[in-house]
Amino acid sequence: MHMNRGVAIGICLVTVAACVMMPTVSFAGGHIGSVTCDESPAGCDLHAGHGGHHGSSPAGGIDAPPNGAAQGGTSIHCENPSHQQIPCQDPDLGSVGADGCYYKPTSRPEGRKQPSGPGGWYAKTCTRNGSDGRESLSHPVWRPGSTGGQPLLSPEQVAQMAVRRLDLPKPVLAMNPPRTVRQLVGVPVWLWVVQWPTKTATARVPGVEVTATAHPTQVLWASGDGGSVVCSGPGTHWQPGNDPTRSSPDCGHVFRRVSTSSPGGRFAVTATMRWAVSWQGAHRSGTVADLSTSASTSVKVAESQAVNTR
Repeated sequence: MHMNRGVAIGICLVTVAACVMMPTVSFAGGHIGSVTCDESPAGCDLHAGHGGHHGSSPAGGIDAPPNGAAQGGTSIHCENPSHQQIPCQDPDLGSVGADGCYYKPTSRPEGRKQPSGPGGWYAKTCTRNGSDGRESLSHPVWRPGSTGGQPLLSPEQVAQMAVRRLDLPKPVLAMNPPRTVRQLVGVPVWLWVVQWPTKTATARVPGVEVTATAHPTQVLWASGDGGSVVCSGPGTHWQPGNDPTRSSPDCGHVFRRVSTSSPGGRFAVTATMRWAVSWQGAHRSGTVADLSTSASTSVKVAESQAVNTR
């Protein structure tokens, strides 16, 4: 007997209602960030894990992380004015500033007037090729501790601002058979998300501009019956004419029991999209802990019933 998948198990695209992003990013925890949403238009919250480094700024506003090392899930790289990678700190030269040059605290030069307000004197050294080609200024420079009444921010701190501005969408779930018809025990279900976008956001303060970029890396599907599947891409869209007994080549699930004992007689199906986040600007680049966005739907699962006719 020919099986009509369009009738027996259907075709559909489940579009979850868009949510209003309400950023509540906090880099104080040790967990992966997330955006949690549901099918109602009530909105969703963005949560970030311990990926953002709150870069320390010594007196005078130098904006380099200690040793340029990874900090709590964050990796940081610094560049010189020629955009060549250099250590963020040098024992002889000091810390890299937003212009890609090294700054090291020094004493006020003889004959120079002490500027008013917070700040400090620094020996400025720019490099061309790592530690080679050094061009040291003949006199120290004064770096104020504030600009326009606002504290100077490090590129790492501005990167956190850019990450908070990322408008990460929740996944748009799709499946075949669709959630609007009963799923059948033992019948392969194809799972996929409709969008697989790359998102960017830029933050600026005087003298520092940083762009954060997020792109999805995988989707974790929880089927509600105790099963789960991790898909390394968006999944394959089921097309009419495909073999209805064939499993998805990269993202699918087979229900092995009915949903009658679950709340409402349905299994809750959740897709969580994981995002890799990096940033670049002010002669620095780095990564922060992954973020994730989630969306849910529900399905009813039953056993197929055989009908005998004479």
